[in-house]
Amino acid sequence: GGSSLESISKYSRHRIRYFLKGTTELRATMERVAERRGWSCAQVAIAWVMNQGVIPIVGAKNVGQVEENWGIVNNSEDAWRLEEEDVKLLDDASNLSVEYYKGFDLV
Repeated sequence: GGSSLESISKYSRHRIRYFLKGTTELRATMERVAERRGWSCAQVAIAWVMNQGVIPIVGAKNVGQVEENWGIVNNSEDAWRLEEEDVKLLDDASNLSVEYYKGFDLV
């Protein structure tokens, strides 16, 4: 069978829900930035990482995703740059408290 949420252990499902709950603000912020820029959330994520001086290694499951991902970097030199305000919004939304991470066994 395929992998589905039903086939994942109860413990794992709890951890997935906990993780998603902690990223709600970040996802909402990414959606607002994407809408304002006319980009997808994936393109915002790529641009955000690139704005931090990192060259992302981006995966794709189909040609459409490859084209979408390439679209953010295959523009003019500065087209992928986020405005300072957007970077601050994304940074603030991603700054999860230490309490959030206590829900995970990171070792």
